[in-house]
Amino acid sequence: MATILVIDDEILIRRFVAKNLTGRGYEVYEAGDAEQGLDVLRTRAVDAVLLDIKLPGMDGWEFLDVLAADNTLSHIPVVIITGTMLFNEVNEHHYPNVVNVLIKPLIVQQLLDGITQALGRSQSADQLS
Repeated sequence: MATILVIDDEILIRRFVAKNLTGRGYEVYEAGDAEQGLDVLRTRAVDAVLLDIKLPGMDGWEFLDVLAADNTLSHIPVVIITGTMLFNEVNEHHYPNVVNVLIKPLIVQQLLDGITQALGRSQSADQLS
C-alpha cells in the first residue's frame, strides 16, 4: 500500500489522519512543520503528501515552492488540508502537483477520496485489493 506524509502542526489532526490511513493499510509519516516534512521527503519514499498551509516557520506555500524547485520531489502529489478556503491562492500559484484542497474539520470519506485522487487510483481499484 502507499506511503503518505502528513504535515500539520496540529497533533490531533495528524493523529486523526494517521489513524484513519494506517487502519486502511497505508504507511504514514508525520511531521509537525514543513522543515520536518522536507527531511522525511529527502530520506524516505513517499507517494503523496497531505499539507497544512498555516505552519510555524516555513509555511505550506514555501514548502510547495521548495518541492517545485526540486526535480526529485516535484512529482509528488499534494493534497492541501486547511481551515480556510484558499482556492484562489492555489490557482494563483499554479502548483501542478496540488491535486485537491480539503477543508478542516476533515471528514474521513473526504480524506480517503483526496488520497485516492492523489494516488491516481479509482475507488473501485481500492475496493478490489
